[in-house]
Amino acid sequence: MKTQCTIYHLIVDRSGSMNDCLDATINGYNEQLQKIRELQMEFPEQNIRMGLTIFNDQIYIPAVAADLSKATNLSRENYVPNGSTSLFDAIGSTTLKLEETIGKNTNLPTTFVIVVLTDGYENSSQMFNLHQIRSHILRLEATGNWTFSFIGATLDAAEVAQQMAFKVQNSYSFHKNAMKSEVWDRLSGSMRNYMDKKRTGKNLSNFFDE
Repeated sequence: MKTQCTIYHLIVDRSGSMNDCLDATINGYNEQLQKIRELQMEFPEQNIRMGLTIFNDQIYIPAVAADLSKATNLSRENYVPNGSTSLFDAIGSTTLKLEETIGKNTNLPTTFVIVVLTDGYENSSQMFNLHQIRSHILRLEATGNWTFSFIGATLDAAEVAQQMAFKVQNSYSFHKNAMKSEVWDRLSGSMRNYMDKKRTGKNLSNFFDE
């Protein structure tokens, strides 16, 4: 019997600079989706739902709180890196969309795990600015039901994330040539630990404390 719901949403950069890790992003995300399906079997009391935002200078949200059987896979057809980086718009649009889902997809107590994956800096948002994104993240994390994490392929990724109000312990930089181990494998481990903490009633604010 399902007693809780977890919505796991990835916000994935597809600006032009992501071309050099195209296959690692596609394969890693698809493997991640399979890992989450395995977690659903391991934690049957959870209704785990998956969402995806893909962004460059345009924001595309193909899945919001989707049933795992219907979650979107990435491919060379729907993940084509090009354009610039509307990071603020991607985060802002996603959080607003997710807030609209509360109570619509499930009546169970729900927590949200939001992970941003990017290799660059904000440079083209039109709808949201830094102040608005900080306000969104601080307001939602203050409820105790939202956890935001930031993974960036820049040396100052943690500092950039802190400017947007991501917690330093939930932010880190990665090397593109080690994307599988540093991003996808680590996310899988962190999600498993998150689910275990949720099952045992522990604090959920630190996502990467493996």
